[in-house]
Amino acid sequence: MNHKALSWLLLVVAAIVCHFCLRYWLGAFQGYLTVPIMGSEYGFAHIKGATEWVSGRHLTYIPGVAPACALLSVVALSFAVRHTYRTAVGRRTSVLKQ
Repeated sequence: MNHKALSWLLLVVAAIVCHFCLRYWLGAFQGYLTVPIMGSEYGFAHIKGATEWVSGRHLTYIPGVAPACALLSVVALSFAVRHTYRTAVGRRTSVLKQ
């Protein structure tokens, strides 16, 4: 896979992750996002604006997880946009200058 296609793929993945994290933080997803591991459930729950860690049937409140993930996803998206722009347009303008 060439460098240009890889940068576009990373941009699309970063946009999807950013979209999911922002919607999760703003409360579009209410409920549990868990994975069964050896008969017990592990994952996250987002209930009434609070994010909690789920371990079995116990909930443990984790302050600031959703806003931190949303901020990190926006930062990752901005880096992906910058990288894709440099890959797609940066080479074209340097070729035109020569």
